[in-house]
Amino acid sequence: MTEGSSFIFAPHGLFSVMHTMEFPWDAAGAPRTGVGSTEADLIRAWPGLLHDNTRDYFMWGVAWKADRVPARLLEMRGGELLPLVKELTPGWSPRMHRIYDMSDPGSTFSINISTSEPIKPWEASDVTLLGDAIHTMTPGRGAGANTALRDANLLRKRLIDVRDGKLSLLEVVHRYEAKMVEYGFKAVAESLKDQGGDSPMYKPVIGSMMLAGMRTMLRVTSLFPPMKRRMAKSLLRERGAGRKED
Repeated sequence: MTEGSSFIFAPHGLFSVMHTMEFPWDAAGAPRTGVGSTEADLIRAWPGLLHDNTRDYFMWGVAWKADRVPARLLEMRGGELLPLVKELTPGWSPRMHRIYDMSDPGSTFSINISTSEPIKPWEASDVTLLGDAIHTMTPGRGAGANTALRDANLLRKRLIDVRDGKLSLLEVVHRYEAKMVEYGFKAVAESLKDQGGDSPMYKPVIGSMMLAGMRTMLRVTSLFPPMKRRMAKSLLRERGAGRKED
């Protein structure tokens, strides 16, 4: 858990992610030039900023289906949320509960994960959309940011056609939007499979069977390097690695 990301898949669709973020700093703790320097300047000017994104930190999150948490969850703050997390994870390791006890209540909050729905084609104009503005998705596949980058790259290539006089602006915007909507909402649907409330993972019996199968598969995969490489390649493919746009 002290290196990179770790995940917990628990019964009834309960899910947790932990992430250790480390930065290379000099001996005095000053951020190197470039990454993080803007945040460091901001924090010096605004000492009350809660989240210091220029220093090493440990992040965790726990996700439940909405009907398993209090109706006023989104109104609750850290002082109420931390005990609730422990209450909803009674069988988890005391070490996990210790992490919750050590967390800063002021940095703990609740969010409602939303996802977009496919929309019908619209008439192209000189204003278009990309990323979360058009195809917001759950973090189930970890593909949201990469899909937005795919949008940006595709639109960049289409705008080059305008610059070179091959097509008009409205023509390239139309072509961009037609393709973007197709792969964008496909990614939305794939992400929802993992975290949608109707997922079999939330069912009492079949969910336990799926969880047991997933754990067995992961344990076997970890024993064989070729299987690990194949799984890693599959995850990268879901995020768009190696894809070429026309």
